[in-house]
Amino acid sequence: MTSFVGAALMGLSNASASNRAIILAALAIVSATLSNFAPTLWAPPLVFVNTPLLPGIYFGMVLGLAIWFWVSRSALKILTVILSTVIAWAAAKITAEHAFEAIQHMLEEIAAPGKTPTINFVLAVSGVLGGLVGSTILAFGLSLVCKEFGAFENWARVVMPGTVLVFCLSWQQRMTSWRCTSEPCFLYSSHGR
Repeated sequence: MTSFVGAALMGLSNASASNRAIILAALAIVSATLSNFAPTLWAPPLVFVNTPLLPGIYFGMVLGLAIWFWVSRSALKILTVILSTVIAWAAAKITAEHAFEAIQHMLEEIAAPGKTPTINFVLAVSGVLGGLVGSTILAFGLSLVCKEFGAFENWARVVMPGTVLVFCLSWQQRMTSWRCTSEPCFLYSSHGR
């Protein structure tokens, strides 16, 4: 049994960039599933500034595994990635909610009394802003840990999909998509083609 686990870990450590992306996408799906369907199953909800932290922790654990397998075994680097991911998650959610509330408030101010106009793209705009903030914080945290990630094109591979992908999605779908694109893009950027 021990040799099987050792062989499996060795295989994961030596995986190609495309296989790493597939592995992280699969783990991102697990992370998103836990975030959506099991937030309080085995732990009381961790909330900071009205933001549940468990989705960020799940996502951070996946990226922490990626760092452990393919970048460094340093506990400090892994904790840096997990912490930056939780901060990115909370900042993205707070930004999106604040943008939504600000736009709604502006609409109420300019509308006739008692009639608030509805604009179909308010969720998309607030989601794009939240995705931009969260993806940028995540890219910054990853660049602290992985030197290869400091180049602009590698940041762009995480920030652009994290910003643009949220355009047509609801909040939960945005965060799931953010996870599924950020993790494979991180690996692709940090370890070449």
